[in-house]
Amino acid sequence: MENLDWLTLVVFFGVLQAVFLGTLLLFKSGQRRAPLFLAVLLFIEAISLTEQSFYYSGLIYNYPQILGFSYPLAILRPLLIFAFAKTYFLNLSGFNKKHIIHLLPFVVYLFLFVPLILSTHTEKIDYLHEVEQGSVWSESTQGIVFFIVNNIIYLFYYIKSWKLLKEQASKIKLDKGAQSQWVAHLITFFLIFYLFKLVLYSLNGFHLLSSISLGTIVMLVSSFTVQAIAWFLLANAKWPSFNPVVPAASQEIEKLIHVLETKKAFLDDEITIRKLAALMGMRQDRLTELIRLHYQDTFKEAINKLRISEAKSLIQNESKDKSIYLLGVALDSGFNNKVTFYRAFKKHEGVSPSEYVKVIRASR
Repeated sequence: MENLDWLTLVVFFGVLQAVFLGTLLLFKSGQRRAPLFLAVLLFIEAISLTEQSFYYSGLIYNYPQILGFSYPLAILRPLLIFAFAKTYFLNLSGFNKKHIIHLLPFVVYLFLFVPLILSTHTEKIDYLHEVEQGSVWSESTQGIVFFIVNNIIYLFYYIKSWKLLKEQASKIKLDKGAQSQWVAHLITFFLIFYLFKLVLYSLNGFHLLSSISLGTIVMLVSSFTVQAIAWFLLANAKWPSFNPVVPAASQEIEKLIHVLETKKAFLDDEITIRKLAALMGMRQDRLTELIRLHYQDTFKEAINKLRISEAKSLIQNESKDKSIYLLGVALDSGFNNKVTFYRAFKKHEGVSPSEYVKVIRASR
């Protein structure tokens, strides 16, 4: 086969990056499960990319001993992606005996490919010649069955991953610019990547795509998958904690309501998440989580809603015959200027403060 030097370099870079990132994840994972699953996935990608590049460049004939190692490992990809999503979003920290059944496909694949993995160099080279002289998966019953079963397993776990993302959509949406959205984007990328590969293998099976073209595209996209993971890790301001949101304790919520609503900390026009955290004696990141959990909103939006509620109360308490000074209402409800007050009021109430005053007075 033609030696694709440029492709070999791209793939080699992907392999090195996968090993490097996987090792970092292992050392920095601590007691968290999610980064461990991502690390194993990266190591599998490194092994698969190495074997694929050797095969499609023809170097596999010089190093036939590596042939077959990636085959049983590949079936672990969808399980690892689902496990990564589940342990992150559902805060799972342990395993039970029921989880072992998920490894059954890997055990079956390992059993099927062990003879190839343990065969001699000469036997592996003979196998390679048979593959080259043979056909694509669609030209044998065994190939069709393997293709269908393989993709059923992939689809099963990817559908479960997709459903999990849909169930967590409201929490992910609230986590603007934070880790949960990056994790969701990464998992979505994996799902798209799988569907793309499924299309490629289907085209190859029906002779609409050559073996060399298939290998080139698959290796490039696999390498880009590693780049996507690297981007996810580096896009965070600091190394991601992979800590999912911890459910709020009742005393935490009571304290939040007491400081923010009872004592009306929102009336301070210079209130910040850092300042509020100091008032509550709480870590800033934990306070951010509590606000998302209780108010189902970001800090800024939660504060604005409380201020608007205060402004509405001030307007409703004014006498019908008394003119209402809206700048005073804005300042008394925590806004530091009239423009910000009008913009926030219109956004949340659908009408301007002056229009709201007219509606209130007309109803009296």
